[in-house]
Amino acid sequence: MKLAERKQVEKENKMKDMKILKELRQGPMKTMKDDEYAMIEEEVSQKGMSGIKGYAKYTVEKAMREMAYAMKKASGLAVGDMVSWQASGGTARGKIEHIMRDGVLGIPKSSFSIKAEKDDPAVLIRIYRDGEETETLVGHKASTLKKA
Repeated sequence: MKLAERKQVEKENKMKDMKILKELRQGPMKTMKDDEYAMIEEEVSQKGMSGIKGYAKYTVEKAMREMAYAMKKASGLAVGDMVSWQASGGTARGKIEHIMRDGVLGIPKSSFSIKAEKDDPAVLIRIYRDGEETETLVGHKASTLKKA
């Protein structure tokens, strides 16, 4: 491969790495302090993901594991699945009626809404009590649910 082609491939790979880093910033790294993120961003922009070391490498790898886990958990849910979650009165159960991966999910007959995210969708659930369907609809993030 010619030098110019190799440099172009390296440039494209760094652009992909920066895109991944920005997605991590929207997800698992969103609570990170701006100066910490800026330090990692600078290192990735100079060296790419494969060239980072130490704290930056540890932080990015941890965030990638967290995002992968959230996506796996979120992708395992489907409309019609029975799910459970922890509520103030104990474990609640219901059936998924809608899953939203982008935008804001408004809960019918409520002023409550949930911001849907690609790695943690918003889920509309019909509550079941004693195995019977109720009229009550609630919303939760996928990360708070377990398949029942």
